[in-house]
Amino acid sequence: MVEITCSKSAEEYIFNLNGLYAKYQLGAISKIDSIYATRLAEMLYSFTYRYRSSNDEWPSFVLTLDELREYLGVPTNVNTGEPMFAEWRDFKRRVIDSSCATLKETGLYDFDYTPVRGGASGKKTVALSFVVRHLPKFEKLPGENTEAEVKKMTPVAQSFYQAFLSMDFPAKYIALMERMYLSAELRRSNPDEFFKNLREIYDAYECTHEIKSREGLLRSMMASELRKEDERQKLEEQLAARSSLDLEEFEKYDMLAQYDLKNKEKEV
Repeated sequence: MVEITCSKSAEEYIFNLNGLYAKYQLGAISKIDSIYATRLAEMLYSFTYRYRSSNDEWPSFVLTLDELREYLGVPTNVNTGEPMFAEWRDFKRRVIDSSCATLKETGLYDFDYTPVRGGASGKKTVALSFVVRHLPKFEKLPGENTEAEVKKMTPVAQSFYQAFLSMDFPAKYIALMERMYLSAELRRSNPDEFFKNLREIYDAYECTHEIKSREGLLRSMMASELRKEDERQKLEEQLAARSSLDLEEFEKYDMLAQYDLKNKEKEV
């Protein structure tokens, strides 16, 4: 039994999940390939559920450009110390507009933003005002697997599904991964362990690269790992065969040596 204790002041932040934290449809976000678009979706959920009124009207909210850069995780230029895309036109084109377009292409998000002018001239864009009209709700999305569908999966498919649970891959893609695994020459590999290791490799890559095609990347990674696994097993078999041969040669040598020793003892 595990017992957890916390102070009274921290209790609300740990256990009041409905009141203090935004909830969102994981499947709707996991299908987005752009890291900035993903963070923008999370930001929309966070501010929408924070400021949504009791009569369920969709809210509007204003964020400065610096606040937006922080929420979206825009990195800092190591040479100048300035944030990347410091100019509004670059920030708008490379981050804001591309992220908005990515979300709207899914057909699940409906929102708009308008620039807020300010500064000495009153013409400089200093903030953005967002108006949200719709965000994905918590119903099952196309491609997500129900509990009954998961139970019907083969053990290999379930291993892949559990390892990549948060990504909500459609059933046909899970079947493809299963076929790739079964078509390899694997003999002793544990599917649970194999797909768990594959997920760790995928996550490590995702942290350092911007992924355009999640499915394509995962397919190429899996093919590469399967080849490596096959090569490792073949090498192990070759080493085992060589060790067995060496042992046989040693035993033959040892028998001859003992025979010669016995003959020499007889001569003496």
